[in-house]
Amino acid sequence: MGTLIEVVIALIGLAFLAFVGWLASSPGTSILALIFIAALWAFILLLALLAAIAIFAPEYKERVSFQLPKILAKFNPSKLHTLGYVALSYALTIYLFAVIFRATTNFDKAAFNPAIDSVWTGMYFSIVTIATVGYGDILPVSSFARLMVSIEILSGVAYGVFFLSIIASFLRED
Repeated sequence: MGTLIEVVIALIGLAFLAFVGWLASSPGTSILALIFIAALWAFILLLALLAAIAIFAPEYKERVSFQLPKILAKFNPSKLHTLGYVALSYALTIYLFAVIFRATTNFDKAAFNPAIDSVWTGMYFSIVTIATVGYGDILPVSSFARLMVSIEILSGVAYGVFFLSIIASFLRED
């Protein structure tokens, strides 16, 4: 029964991701799209926070499990699961910024040069940005676009530090 629930939750999550991507790509992007994007961002941060609590602050696990729903009440991930949660959170961060870049282009056609015309182009730009490669083929022009690109770069650096600290904590335990 537990695996069926996990599969259903994963399918609902994928449907939500597809819906947010579609909503950001539609020409009439509205405030509703931004609300869904904010909800996706909150989910990503929660996912990363749960993994961080399990590793770096185990004394708070009881307090967290008391306040969260029963499905997370026995959250005690293994090392592999913790790395999986962080990797999933990293991948979702890339997708989140791709959607943000696409929605930004819908609101302001001159936000990027050239314009990000699809979520896939946004995904490419997001990967190049979070990896701090910066090919220079797509440039943020507006102030908001530059702010979002800067936040993504800082997120990528923070994830790198987070990955390395998790691996170091695993090596210390062995």
